Amino acid sequence: MPKGPTHGRLAIEFSPPAWLVKLWGSELGWDTTRELLAANQNAAPTCLRVPLDQNRESVIESLLEQNIAARAGEFSSRAIRLDGPLGAVRADPNFANLIPQSEASLLVAELMAAKSGEAIADLCAAPGGKTELLREGVGPGGLVVATDKAPSGLLRLQGRGLSPLARCDAAHPPFPAESFDAVLVDAPCSGLGTLRGHPEIRWRREPRDLAKLARKQGDILNGGASLVRSGGRMVYATCTFVREENEAVVQRFLAEHPEFCLEPANEILEAGMHAGVTRNGFLETSPLGGGLDGFFAARLRR
Repeated sequence: MPKGPTHGRLAIEFSPPAWLVKLWGSELGWDTTRELLAANQNAAPTCLRVPLDQNRESVIESLLEQNIAARAGEFSSRAIRLDGPLGAVRADPNFANLIPQSEASLLVAELMAAKSGEAIADLCAAPGGKTELLREGVGPGGLVVATDKAPSGLLRLQGRGLSPLARCDAAHPPFPAESFDAVLVDAPCSGLGTLRGHPEIRWRREPRDLAKLARKQGDILNGGASLVRSGGRMVYATCTFVREENEAVVQRFLAEHPEFCLEPANEILEAGMHAGVTRNGFLETSPLGGGLDGFFAARLRR
């Protein structure tokens, strides 16, 4: 073990399972791991998505007039951060169109950069926040098909008024080959980047889960790739810090699919988010970088 706190001491201090501390220590370094464990003891910021047709500064002014503490998000131009509880916003019908959505989730949709008139497949789409953003991007002349394997996921999508929907195994999507301009693979993952909001996940996951998830993620990525037209693109996203589910999945996919290449995220996202782009061109967000949840995303061009 390196100098400084051991994984055992950190596990006692912050109460995650020792295997997870050891994994993060080996991948992130021990100083960063300790900072991350400490950050995960705090609540995640409450974020709202501003409608496309509204001015963020005007919305913030309206919130402040109702004594609701709010400020602009640091990374997405569509984000507002609340400094108080969400209940005050939900109780006011004037703010019914402000949708709770994490700033990291907004950035994943922005990495897709949906264009007017495009056809997009959103695989594993529930609960539907990213789907709504994609629909805004393609406009009335475009198409976004949202899929989910679980009936409960489809019900959540229906509850948001989203259509068309398809229930399917995302590894084997029931659509013609190369029939979409873009595909979002919002892959099932360990969720270890969202421990501030879901602390129970640390005890539900086991080390063996990671390899199983990585295999499933690879299968879904292959399924999504079959739908992408020549010249089209695909975004692969998770909400975890684990390399086995992130970089390793993408690198294996690229090795098996030479027809795809990585497009660096800094070439797509606004300049203010470039700090979250790795040297390899991936988007990685973290509680240590502006208080965001831990998300990963890669944009792949065919």
